[in-house]
Amino acid sequence: MAASVDELKARQPSAWKQACNELAPRLYAFILHLVRRDQRLAEELHQETWLAALDGIDGFESQRGEFSAWLFAIARNLVVNHYRRASRQSRERPLEAYINDSSPQSDGMLPPEILEKLERIEVVRAALLELSDDQRDVLTRKYICGLSVNEIALYTHRSPKAVESLLTRSREKLRGLLRWYFAAPDRGE
Repeated sequence: MAASVDELKARQPSAWKQACNELAPRLYAFILHLVRRDQRLAEELHQETWLAALDGIDGFESQRGEFSAWLFAIARNLVVNHYRRASRQSRERPLEAYINDSSPQSDGMLPPEILEKLERIEVVRAALLELSDDQRDVLTRKYICGLSVNEIALYTHRSPKAVESLLTRSREKLRGLLRWYFAAPDRGE
């Protein structure tokens, strides 16, 4: 991101505009996926994410991770909170309302465990998209395809030492991008 954290913390409109231009499309797509293609809800939560980021930017610490990861974590938390509120409201709905309701019994809500798993997948996918092609490729070959360092070296025309170095840097960057999500206090992890 070209805008500096100091410029964002100083609430310089040009810095926020630049951050929004760079991150808004991916952030919106991430939120849209989490809310199962509900465009109205995605737009609302996307706007809330930017407002929360603007409001909370003074608490952002760049040594703990990248701004984009922090922003995606805000979005994730807003989506989770939305579904928690909706779930709580549906549980508090009087029994008579269900009996007299002519709509289908299922409200389309996913169980919290499934929603959390889908959310985790999307957070990791979004973080992987932040990596360079080489970083993403080496991690995919190692952890998804199950290739050894020597096999990756053979496929990528690199030395095993270069592959090990790239793997180390890629894991560190991915860990930094995901730190905000996995260290969230409400997750209990």
